Amino acid sequence: MNNMMNILGDTTKFKQITKNPTKDLKTRFNSIIRCNNSTVDSPKLSLIDDDYKLGYVYGNVKTRKQGFSVLPIISQIPSLTYKLAKHLNKLITPYTPVSYSLKSSEEFLDILRSTLPLGVIGSMDVVILFPHVPMDETIDVICSRIYHNREAEDASLAIPEDTLRCLLRACTKEAPLYGPDGNMYVPIDGVAMESPLGVHFAKILYRHYRKENISA
Repeated sequence: MNNMMNILGDTTKFKQITKNPTKDLKTRFNSIIRCNNSTVDSPKLSLIDDDYKLGYVYGNVKTRKQGFSVLPIISQIPSLTYKLAKHLNKLITPYTPVSYSLKSSEEFLDILRSTLPLGVIGSMDVVILFPHVPMDETIDVICSRIYHNREAEDASLAIPEDTLRCLLRACTKEAPLYGPDGNMYVPIDGVAMESPLGVHFAKILYRHYRKENISA
């Protein structure tokens, strides 16, 4: 609990709130969705029309690590933006780079069998990757790739860029959650591990950094 409260007390990652904003957020998000759906060519998004609970954050103790550090995990499954995040994830997936990533461990084994690499193969563990993914920067990278990448063969997504930015922020930075202390928080930075967007945010940002380092 002490480790979790230290994590939630990091004001660069979380902000404690005293009022549940779910009702107001639902109204605002639906207004954005209706505006998007009124555009002829834009993919139609489902309105948020059910009752929702707050997401929650909990910690998994990493027993294999020295000092038994805690990995914070945010579950957004009960939140009002979870279904929206799943839909957005499908829309941005075609624009997600496939370089520097694998679909499964079996694909990795197939590569080893077919190439028979020499030397020693090692693995590296990124320390608490998801909580350190900068959300605003990642959204910038996603939108740049979708709307401003002249090298991309795919056509730009029909959703207006400003709308996509608002909805991605809604799903990653505005959905409130409960902490283990019973208080309410909103995430400021770092993507949720159990968010449908989590893997793609981490993958896109890693590929962006990797490409920049190679270019440099």
